[in-house]
Amino acid sequence: MPDGPKRALRPRYAGGMPTEFRLRFPLKDVRYWADRYAYADDSEVEVIGEAAGAAGCYTRDQFLRVAKWKSPRSQPLCAKNADSSVREATARALSTTDERERVRVLGALHGVQLPTASVLLHLARGADFPIIDYRALWSLGVDEAPNSYSFVYWWAYTQACRHLAAEAGESATSTAHCGSTPRCTSRPAAAREPAHAPPQPVRRAQAARISTRGLQCPSTSRRRRTFS
Repeated sequence: MPDGPKRALRPRYAGGMPTEFRLRFPLKDVRYWADRYAYADDSEVEVIGEAAGAAGCYTRDQFLRVAKWKSPRSQPLCAKNADSSVREATARALSTTDERERVRVLGALHGVQLPTASVLLHLARGADFPIIDYRALWSLGVDEAPNSYSFVYWWAYTQACRHLAAEAGESATSTAHCGSTPRCTSRPAAAREPAHAPPQPVRRAQAARISTRGLQCPSTSRRRRTFS
């Protein structure tokens, strides 16, 4: 399906940080928190994402494994997608330059909402597409994440992560990781922590890794919220 003529997205924030989001800790501490972030079980999906990125699309099996990693409860719905539908939708999402179209075609798949769509894009296309997650949003000053995400909200979040990443000299993933899911396995001595270290319990590493996963900081639980 050809892209066809389209209007470019307006630079809504004129290169500045979207007013909806404000990092909860000093930007200079992004690397500290990013280094503390790690999913215990993300190596498999990273390999899948690299393969999908190289191939230009996800297979149904790859799609199901990534969707399960993000949201196990979405599996019954995700399983309704045919391999051809998955390949077509993900190929379109990974190839188009229309950001709204990216999330539209992924959202047309059974069981896929913006959080899972952001994972599919992030794993295959890298740091420019941070994973949207309630812990990452916490790091950006959002106390209560919305129950569902609109394109406008996702795009503002993505721009915020990219903006902070550029300012910090990090990838969007790093910045986004400062407040994410898993918990640090070892907590550094207080003397080694930044003066403005986020209070405990904190939504962990998605805030610091604004480039690859989203903004994440230390969290108290390894559980991922199962929004799809």
